Amino acid sequence: MEIKEIASLRLRAAASPIEIRVVRIWKPPFRDNETCFLLVDRHGDGIQAIAKGKDQSYAEKNLMPKSCYRIEGYACVESEPYVNTLSHPANLRIGVASTFTPVAESDDLPHQYFEFASPRKIQRICGNNKEVTVIALTAVKVKEFSNAKQLWSTRATYVYLNPRCAETEILITKYRIQATISDNTCSINAVLFDEAVKALVGIECINVVTNKIKMLAQKKVTLPATRHKVTVLDEANNR
Repeated sequence: MEIKEIASLRLRAAASPIEIRVVRIWKPPFRDNETCFLLVDRHGDGIQAIAKGKDQSYAEKNLMPKSCYRIEGYACVESEPYVNTLSHPANLRIGVASTFTPVAESDDLPHQYFEFASPRKIQRICGNNKEVTVIALTAVKVKEFSNAKQLWSTRATYVYLNPRCAETEILITKYRIQATISDNTCSINAVLFDEAVKALVGIECINVVTNKIKMLAQKKVTLPATRHKVTVLDEANNR
């Protein structure tokens, strides 16, 4: 039977086999009788699966975090707003009627899942602002899962972009440089702060405003194949 892509799953669709990696497992607050699973397929698409009641222990026993499976016998149901964390229009209901067949470990199945905002959405939020953006998170908890520290949100968690406080101004005006990083494939532009600048060029970022950094950027050097040329410009001269 053909393996289905997560992106093509829809409400009340037939339960065609899917091959996934279990990225994360958690229980929603105040819902001890439910367990949620974040699943991602080889195309990088994610969906949330939920096991409830008598199905909960069966799913927890047969699905291990960071492992890969072929899943059949699920139901595509409407996503639950209270527990859903993804934008996919459906959740998967899994349980004793489902089959979980382990598949060979493969790097084709991503180890993480990030639902990044689209460039269009980012532009809608930030406009044409190319300055540094400070992101502040409140009321998060540090917990341990699978021997790794994670930040967990709570019902009091808020995310602020450039909050109006003195710390934001300090971070935005902190000494930094713009850099063009190139190799034999392409170039990228980056904003580097104190620690990164010192690691790359061996001087404090404050010295960027002096002529030392200009001389370093203009200096011609021969680098081994594993090193890359970095052209560094300070803010005053990047026009």
